[in-house]
Amino acid sequence: MRVLIFGDANVDVTVDWRRVEAGLRKLSEKNRDILLDNIEASKESGNDIEYYLPARTKELSRFFNSLNPKIKLGGCGAIKARTMALLGHDVVFYSWVGNDGNGGLVLKELSKAGVDISHVKVSGKTCETYNLFDRQKPRLAFSFWENKLSLSPFIKAVKKEKPDLVLLTGAHRLRKGLGYAKLPGAYVFTGSFASYTKKEIKAKYKTDLSHSILVSNDAEIMQLSGLDPISGIAFLPNSTIVMHGIGETAVKRGCNIMITGTGRLDQSKVVEKTGIGDVWESVFLSSVGNLEKAPQKRIIKSMKLATKAAKQRMLTGRFP
Repeated sequence: MRVLIFGDANVDVTVDWRRVEAGLRKLSEKNRDILLDNIEASKESGNDIEYYLPARTKELSRFFNSLNPKIKLGGCGAIKARTMALLGHDVVFYSWVGNDGNGGLVLKELSKAGVDISHVKVSGKTCETYNLFDRQKPRLAFSFWENKLSLSPFIKAVKKEKPDLVLLTGAHRLRKGLGYAKLPGAYVFTGSFASYTKKEIKAKYKTDLSHSILVSNDAEIMQLSGLDPISGIAFLPNSTIVMHGIGETAVKRGCNIMITGTGRLDQSKVVEKTGIGDVWESVFLSSVGNLEKAPQKRIIKSMKLATKAAKQRMLTGRFP
């Protein structure tokens, strides 16, 4: 399949949760409070949380990079581009990275996987996402991302080339609408809305998520709908929704909702918590092909295959 992807790229800076808590006294009161508030929210909710920083912060960059981090390619768009290319698809990625070592890392990993990076802008400093890792806790992340690309050239390319798949990522990281709803029929991916107000979620849905094939996880469906995950995908107006979660995965196609369980995972053996949803989504889309026309058996099989790949990512840290 030919796949065009527009969205986010950054590096994931992952640090042991205990190192972060032990070093909090080194931070300014403002940044210490941001981390402490979200650590508490994560413990209370039991869900993954990504807090969107209002601006790039040198202090947090220095802090997390001083704690013996693992630094890897990140960003919903970049991880999907890499995974889809590794699965054998013809992938073109529209994004941007910084003119620095981290930007070079992202471009090298994408190019090595076979992604067409000719539309990746190189400018400024690569964005970083700071992840707190603990096997027994949900993923907690702090990120800043800005969009340096106009959507117009991408829309023109889609209309001209008519690719098999169009993926739109990263909109959740910016409260300002990116206009993804201008491409009806595209797959648009959500992310954590934990720090959004109800008004902001409503506005984000209208500008970026409303006229598309919605792809989300169970917690994000609950944030968007205010209901439990299955009721939520039934309630949301999108005619097609793909949802993955800890306990179950589901696909809504018209009035039909197909559900599969995910089985158990030994949390004590988990080595990676970044990119899990991206791997699930990439493997599902790669396997199912044309979701609108795929028979139900193929959709169910693709959900199960995607769940297996996501678990492999968590237990080994590797991509499919």
